[in-house]
Amino acid sequence: MQIAFKDIYTTNKATPWLAVNYVKSETGEEKLDDLHTECSIQFTGKVIVPTKDVLSKIILALNPILKRKIKYKGKSKYIVYNLIKKEPCTDATTQLRVPENCKLTNHEYQNYTKITFETEYIVNGESFSYDVVFMEDRSCLIQVLNHQINLLFPVKFNQNNVEGMIQVLNALKVCKRILSKEHTANENTMENKLKTETRSSILDRDMNEARCRSKGCSKILSILATSDICPSCSTITRMRKKRKLDENNKESTKSNKQPLKQNLNLQNTDNGKHFNKDKVENKTESNNQNNISNKSENIEEDTCSDKFVNLTEEEDIDMNKLLDLICSKGVPDEFRVLLQSQISNSRSGLEKRQRRWDPKVISICLSLYCRSPQAYQDLGKCGMLILLSKRLLQYYKNSVPQAPGIVDRNFEWMAKEASKQHIQSYGKHGGLLIDEMSIQDDLQVVKNGDEWSIVGNVDMGELNNQIDIIINKSPKVRMATHCLQYVFHGFTGFRWPVAYFGSDTACAYQIYNTFWDVVAKLNENGFIVDYVNMDGATTNRLFMNMLSNSGNLREENFIVSDIFQKDHKICLIQDVKHVIKKIRNSLLVSKSENKSKPGRYILMNSRPIVWDHWESAYKYNIQDGFPIHKNLTNDHIEVTPVSKMRNHLAAEVLNTDMLYLMKCYQSTLENPESLASTVEMLENSSILVDIFLDKRPINNLQDPRLQKLKNVLLFFNKWEKEIEHCKLYSASKNLITFQTREDLNSSIQGFLSLCEQHVGNGNSINPGYINSDIIENNFCQLRGIRNGLNTNPTLAQIGPSQTAVCLGQTTLSSKCNTGGSASYFKATTTCAVNPSQNKKKKLGKPIRL
Repeated sequence: MQIAFKDIYTTNKATPWLAVNYVKSETGEEKLDDLHTECSIQFTGKVIVPTKDVLSKIILALNPILKRKIKYKGKSKYIVYNLIKKEPCTDATTQLRVPENCKLTNHEYQNYTKITFETEYIVNGESFSYDVVFMEDRSCLIQVLNHQINLLFPVKFNQNNVEGMIQVLNALKVCKRILSKEHTANENTMENKLKTETRSSILDRDMNEARCRSKGCSKILSILATSDICPSCSTITRMRKKRKLDENNKESTKSNKQPLKQNLNLQNTDNGKHFNKDKVENKTESNNQNNISNKSENIEEDTCSDKFVNLTEEEDIDMNKLLDLICSKGVPDEFRVLLQSQISNSRSGLEKRQRRWDPKVISICLSLYCRSPQAYQDLGKCGMLILLSKRLLQYYKNSVPQAPGIVDRNFEWMAKEASKQHIQSYGKHGGLLIDEMSIQDDLQVVKNGDEWSIVGNVDMGELNNQIDIIINKSPKVRMATHCLQYVFHGFTGFRWPVAYFGSDTACAYQIYNTFWDVVAKLNENGFIVDYVNMDGATTNRLFMNMLSNSGNLREENFIVSDIFQKDHKICLIQDVKHVIKKIRNSLLVSKSENKSKPGRYILMNSRPIVWDHWESAYKYNIQDGFPIHKNLTNDHIEVTPVSKMRNHLAAEVLNTDMLYLMKCYQSTLENPESLASTVEMLENSSILVDIFLDKRPINNLQDPRLQKLKNVLLFFNKWEKEIEHCKLYSASKNLITFQTREDLNSSIQGFLSLCEQHVGNGNSINPGYINSDIIENNFCQLRGIRNGLNTNPTLAQIGPSQTAVCLGQTTLSSKCNTGGSASYFKATTTCAVNPSQNKKKKLGKPIRL
């Protein structure tokens, strides 16, 4: 019969289950894997499933004479217990046999049977015993020291189960408490939590031993506990020793020091519980003594500079007032948080595990540690600051496990964090940003608990994997060379990396399937996707066409239907900053020499728009040492493959400053009409750049910026029609590229459609945030998250780094395309940080009844 404890630790949950189901046998044989499988089936969904290591230790604790044997089957090995077999369950209740120290009582009127297990100890004059109660409805409970432990499963009242429960009671360990002679009167103020008990033995009733225990004493320890005292009583013992040590140090220095009140001479001061003695000055004595006496006093104070004194409550209040006075003189709030954390965590006698940290301190410590673990350790060892331990930071980084694909816990964490930050319903509407990052193609074996997995191969979800098998006609393992990232960006600023996939340059159908999987999961957690933002890669444009109902997105105004809610619409918006770069790149290859040669030669109204105009304007800008366009440099004109990727370099040659410079240069020419088309194009491109860099929200549809965007879109489309319908010119030679024109329509028209759907009724949209800066910044953080900049991370490294990003990694690369607006919210963990990571600590923890 399988049973388990409720609300106690894993070790003592599995102990009764093993004792009732398995007994010693000379001929039986059971595999540890089979035992763990049955235990997992029993405990799944109810309690924490014990590991194989824990299960093996419990078996040996119940039956110390048992031996385990390792057997081999082929190349695999398994553990076998030769003296254990599964016990058949019987219902016979006649002639029950119990040990001599047990008493069987049958309460027929109340419909239960009680077995009392007496121990050799007497506490407060009463016998210390355990009671096991078998109810008529097959429920069972154990009574220990006026506490009841209810079992989760029915237990039949028969000889087998009775013997199994007695075996469990024999194996239980009791906290021995604290000797009363170690307790002192000075500790009464702090240790009102202590209870005094008299303890004796049946074997020697004349011996009475007084012991104290904490009110929070667990009484019963784990079966695998290595100590005979519970942590609550043990903590009081350690604190008592530290207080005695502090008192001895204080008495040894009392004769050499002036009273603290005379030295401080403060009325409204307080800076915490401790004050450094080498900072104390006695002004009266220093004015009356000569130089020789001053030197001797300084030498005496230096010898005690490393010692601290405990302040009284009045002095503590004074120091707090001093702290308020310091922080009231223009000190940032973050400095106050840091100062308070240092004061509270530097108290004498405070253990490391008793320290408490503000979320802001945790965030900056995690940021420093992720940037350089060695530098963080050096900062902690210098002694100037008290910082979080390395293990605690690693627990925070691994608090929510990340893996390629859809991870339910990540979405649940996202929903809880949105609730903590009081994100309203409109703030849960937003866009889904999609982009790919190149990674190192490397297979790595990763352990998660007791499970091992291989990370690094292409995994785009179950549906896409099945499609690949159909295409390749057999399963084929490929190394992941890219990471396909999805990031949610709400209208009010909430942002979160929701999922990532290992890909090999994702195809359009793969993006299509994973996109709807992410949208469905976001809908389940209360987030609505209203637009999609991505760059102008070929696969992204094919993906957008797959979302279209008619195949012509321009006619649909780049609006598609949600397959889960037909009345809900999703807008398709190409990243405008990539569009601006594409416009600049088209102009970059447009040369005057290409008029009679193959190559791009852009025309408008029969007048050229060539990069030579920008080169001439740049030379005019720097000729007298007083530049008109102050940001224009040689990097803007002589573009290299590296500088071509910089968003700001492209924007600054198409913005309002460039337009003004071009007009000034035009006024100096003998034939100003030669630059007329270039100036006209800059007049429209500058509007595009200025609006999508503007951080002011659009609150209504009458905003003049919306009409300006419509005019810009009309200008580029009219220019396109004139070239396409003119037989003298070729669109492939005399226009910006077709991909740029399509992306430009998607950026402007998609944004206009989004505003028409959501602007109004108190809602607004910020045009400066409708871009892919968020996801670009995420890539920069992932590359710089481990020991400095790592431009080529593996797929296995991305998971833990994503959690660190959410918890506060906001450091940006100096060469990043993004700005401060692209940093994430600093999240907090959803639960206890890695509560079951340390097996030794878990096994030694006592039972809480």
